[in-house]
Amino acid sequence: MNKAAVHIGSLVLVVCYSLRLDGGRLGKLAVALSLTGIILLISRTANMLQAPLTGKIVDFSKHTPDF
Repeated sequence: MNKAAVHIGSLVLVVCYSLRLDGGRLGKLAVALSLTGIILLISRTANMLQAPLTGKIVDFSKHTPDF
């Protein structure tokens, strides 16, 4: 599950940067930059919320050899 979340987060960042590039090509740079900002904000917030959960799993696996 965690691996999938990391891959989705990376995919969001790649899509975000391609959106910025396409907005520049089409002449709608302001729209592209605002959408990029919104997507990056959501992505980084999700990563910030995921970090403590990942740390908890790592700590649990250190103390539980069966995990």
